Amino acid sequence: MMQSVRRFPRITTRIALTGPRLIHSTSILRGSVEKCPPPDRDTGCTYCMPDMDKFPKPTKQVPPVPFHAKHLVISTGTSDWPSRIHTDETSMAAVLEPLKRGVLSTKDPVLITNSDLPVHEGVDPTQAGSAFLYPDGLYFPSIPYEKMEQFAEAYLGDRVGDEILPDIPVLEHKSPIVLICGHGARDERCGIIAPMLAKEFKAALTQHDLLYDPETNPEGVRVALCSHIGGHAFAGNVIYHCGDQGADPVWYSLVFPHHVQGIVKTTIVDGNIVQELARRR
Repeated sequence: MMQSVRRFPRITTRIALTGPRLIHSTSILRGSVEKCPPPDRDTGCTYCMPDMDKFPKPTKQVPPVPFHAKHLVISTGTSDWPSRIHTDETSMAAVLEPLKRGVLSTKDPVLITNSDLPVHEGVDPTQAGSAFLYPDGLYFPSIPYEKMEQFAEAYLGDRVGDEILPDIPVLEHKSPIVLICGHGARDERCGIIAPMLAKEFKAALTQHDLLYDPETNPEGVRVALCSHIGGHAFAGNVIYHCGDQGADPVWYSLVFPHHVQGIVKTTIVDGNIVQELARRR
């Protein structure tokens, strides 16, 4: 259920959430399967494949997940980001960049990525940002750039938990999401494969009545493209955040459209890890 965080009683937004039950935490994952199950239907893009000359078979082991304690997912409304997202001087990523040293936690690093999720209604993205914070289960509809240092100290720094909370709207928000690296300016292959994966994830989630819809399924799973998520030299990178507070994400690499139905059924519905695609933690 979306509700106001107690520390901010002036925010009273409440939305009743309905929808199918998901396996929401890797802490309750039942186990794992070695191979990804094959798809059981063709949605129209299930067997779409990119030019495989650009996707040679890897000769190196997929690297582990980059160490981080939190993941800040910034809503930008686009996937047309520069190679280094902080070089867009009007962006939230640019405002956060100088805070990485001295404000953001060093013992519990924060992964910061852009997403193509829409900016909150009424927010000017050149003056304020909207973002989800995992695994805290929080949504910030409007973070004024002039208060970004206060925000970082309160939610992303080593002093989290101290009484230094800024006057910034924040909502408790269980927001399961599939993030697909679609940062074409950073890696052409990601820009090629990501739209195919997004289309197939939306189709597969719809098949299970799990796709997010603000009106009919506000607790459903969002699907979004994101900027480079670090530590990989391969395309087809997917992160699943289940949305529960404190829950670990599931990271996959080398995902192609024919894997998607298996991931949705195995991981999102049944709560198992697909070992052949998993990035180690």
